[in-house]
Amino acid sequence: MDDDLPNYDSLCPHHGLFIINYSKEIIYTLTQVERTVNDVYGIFILFLSPINIAANIFSGVILIKKELRNPFNIILSIMCLTAAIPLLLQSSFAYRKVSITECSAQTETYSIALHNLIILNSLVPFRAAYTWITVFLTILRYKALKSKGKWEATYPLATVGTILLSGLSASAGIPMYMVNVIGELSIEEACLRAALPGEEGLTVPEPMWSPTFFDNNCLIFNINQLVSGIIHNTLPSLILLGSTIMLTLELGKARKGHNAVTTKSSKGNDDAVKAARMLTVVAILTLLSELPQGIISLSVFFFPLGYQWHYVDRLTRVWVTIQLITTSCNLLIYLVMSKNFRKAVIAMFCSRCRQTKTLSPQPSVISASTTVKQSRF
Repeated sequence: MDDDLPNYDSLCPHHGLFIINYSKEIIYTLTQVERTVNDVYGIFILFLSPINIAANIFSGVILIKKELRNPFNIILSIMCLTAAIPLLLQSSFAYRKVSITECSAQTETYSIALHNLIILNSLVPFRAAYTWITVFLTILRYKALKSKGKWEATYPLATVGTILLSGLSASAGIPMYMVNVIGELSIEEACLRAALPGEEGLTVPEPMWSPTFFDNNCLIFNINQLVSGIIHNTLPSLILLGSTIMLTLELGKARKGHNAVTTKSSKGNDDAVKAARMLTVVAILTLLSELPQGIISLSVFFFPLGYQWHYVDRLTRVWVTIQLITTSCNLLIYLVMSKNFRKAVIAMFCSRCRQTKTLSPQPSVISASTTVKQSRF
């Protein structure tokens, strides 16, 4: 290892199966990427996050309206909220920090530290829940398409499946909850400046790693890397990749007429295929941020601690920013690819449309059935 680089490997000397020589050139390049992405992330959080939050909440509300409500759209609505909640936490924290003109003991409050800790402990589980729920929805869509309209998801299945996957994502974060705590930092470290007169020895609350982080040869760290890395990142992204490929292949068969969805009309069949196409687009956008991160998360377990801190952590904000951008597209995707969603939006803002037009019972964007009971969106 270069003598100029911090020797993180010594903190957990037995972590990883392989030894790696760190490159200053690669670290420099990743640092530049990190700075650029941080600027993009800051702009997005401050100026575009309100649009993202509003669009996802709006989409979630539209999806559960009476004319569109079905088990598949309930899951889609939950996905929209899962994308909006962590962004709401991040943006509100960013606005609080921007409103502070000077870092001091009066501004670095416990409330600020707690807000930051909640973000640190919730961001990964929320992101994992979004991916797992996308996996669940993709598999359900594939099964419905494969059955040629003979099988439909039910409300209990959609509800229980979503709750279990959300619980899995939350419980996999337990080692992370044990690591991230609120401790005390000197005013110099917290504010990145010299102490002013009267501030000597003063400390302020800040989120940090627990002192037990490196105990027992980094036991908690290793457990967190294994459990969180696999359940939050690697496993859902790989399963999503496989289910998306299967859904895409099934769509190809349906389009060619070899395995078309059984419907009462050709228009119903077209709508069902368009439904699966829309979900495929959502899944692919999710994979853009989750698949690279899933593969990298798995590799972290096999290399020394410095591999994560010198390399991987510098890319964290990249994946977060990509996810923020892709989830911003949800409303646009629904509007472009779902005629019934557009009708529901128009009816919501147009009283004359509500009086003179009713939404015809078309197959759901996520449903293959053409029965009036389940054939919405």
